[in-house]
Amino acid sequence: MPSISRLNRRLAAAIVVWASAAGGGLYAVTAHGAAPGNVAEAPASLAGNLRSAGRATIVVTAHPSCPCTRATLHELARIAREVKGAADIVLLFAGKGDRDRVAAELRRSAEGIAGARVVEDPDRAIAKSLGAHTPGTVLFYDTRGALRFSGGITRARGHEGSSAGADTLRSLVAETGPSAPATTPVYGCPLASRTSNP
Repeated sequence: MPSISRLNRRLAAAIVVWASAAGGGLYAVTAHGAAPGNVAEAPASLAGNLRSAGRATIVVTAHPSCPCTRATLHELARIAREVKGAADIVLLFAGKGDRDRVAAELRRSAEGIAGARVVEDPDRAIAKSLGAHTPGTVLFYDTRGALRFSGGITRARGHEGSSAGADTLRSLVAETGPSAPATTPVYGCPLASRTSNP
C-alpha cells in the first residue's frame, strides 16, 4: 500500500499538471481574443450604391453566423443612437451563414440598429472590393466619399465596451475627428476561414 507521503506527492504532481494545463488554456483563450485580425486595404474613396452623395457613410462587415459579431453590432447600435442619422450605416453580411440561433439573433440585432441598411454579400464580393478580411471591420467615409477611418470598434474579439475605434468613429461623425485617415485594430476570425463560407 502506498505511503501517505507518496500519495501526497502524487496529488501535488496532479495539481501542478492540472494548474499548468488550466493556465495554458486560459492564456490561449485570452491571447486569441486579444489578437487583432488583418486590417482592411480599403479604397481611398467609396463609390457605387453603398454611398449616398453628400452623406457620410459607415460600412461595417459582419459574418452572418459568427458569435463575435454580436459585440460589434451592439457597439454599432450605441453609436447609431448617438449620431442620430448624421451618417448612413451600411451593414454588410459577408459570407454564407448557418441557419441557427446565433444567425437569427444577429439578424434581429442588425435590423434593430437605427437607420442601418443591411446588405447581403454571400460571396464576399463587396467585402473583397473594400479590402475587408475580418468581420467587425468598420470603414468611415466622409461626405466627399473619402476614407477617414478603418478598424474595429470593440476592445477585443467579442468584447463590448469603450474602445479607441468607437471613440474615433464618434468623433469623425461629429466632424471633430482626426484630419488624416485613422486606423485601429479589428478583432475577429478571417472571413475566408469561416467554414460556412465558400
